[in-house]
Amino acid sequence: MSQPVVTIAALCYNNSRYVIETLESIKAQTYPYVEVLLVDDCSTDHSVEVIQDWLRQHHIHYWQLIRHSANQGVTKTLNEVIGKASGKYFKAIACDDILLPEYTAYMVHQFEQLTDDYALLYSDVQTIDEHATPFGTSPFTERGWNKEAAIPSGDIFDQLADWCFIPAVSTIMRTSVVQQLQFSEHLKVEDWDMWLKIAKQYKIKGLNVQFCQYRIHSASVYQQKSPTYQDHELQTVKQHMGHSLVADKKIKDFIYERSIRLYMNGGDRAAYWLWQRFLIKKTIPNAVNFLMALLGIRYEKRLKWKQQLQQK
Repeated sequence: MSQPVVTIAALCYNNSRYVIETLESIKAQTYPYVEVLLVDDCSTDHSVEVIQDWLRQHHIHYWQLIRHSANQGVTKTLNEVIGKASGKYFKAIACDDILLPEYTAYMVHQFEQLTDDYALLYSDVQTIDEHATPFGTSPFTERGWNKEAAIPSGDIFDQLADWCFIPAVSTIMRTSVVQQLQFSEHLKVEDWDMWLKIAKQYKIKGLNVQFCQYRIHSASVYQQKSPTYQDHELQTVKQHMGHSLVADKKIKDFIYERSIRLYMNGGDRAAYWLWQRFLIKKTIPNAVNFLMALLGIRYEKRLKWKQQLQQK
């Protein structure tokens, strides 16, 4: 029986400080049947030079380096690489994260034991700092998922509808499925939307292992949940309304809570989301918040006016 090929897509954008660690971790995989698509999304630092020097030093000619002349963003880049992927399984990694040597072999073995209605595997991860030093607790430990039976698996759309608990760096997917579904290029939150798309049609399996390291540093998305990012989270969940009554209730609760946060954080589209909040619960305070945002009155000023009225 021939072993399945795994396509690993390594995505780089201004990761010159960390990219070698990522490349070394891919090279160190114990599973030999791997194709590597390495994409630089028009970095403005020295990432390309660092990558090319490393490839020359290690005499690696079979990895495909793709250089963008203009920044395309994560979702468009992912769609490009899945179009080029020839492996049975697809794994994406940002060039500041790390795979432990056993990752690919373990995940392929687990996937091969499952039926074809499973399209995605995920696991726990270690969090590391800019020096690759582990710190804090793991995502699964924080949630009390100390045994595999506690980890969401199977048909998990309803569980995913109001929080993204799948660590992106840990995932490996059936290539044919992601090629069919495609990443939504209008979104900045590429992972949650794809997990929801998959969960509508396929099963997902969670594994109680840690073979990936997720780096948290000052430039990481984890540290930069800007109003734009929050707006895209809201877009993500809203476009999945209508699939499940249970999920719809969770999505409405998510929109209700996060819309006011977006207004508080100065989001450009706060008025739109506050209108959605008003439609969920038609109260006078919700109407006032919507009108204030529509008129361009920031939350801080609205709060100051409210305090002044209460003092009179």
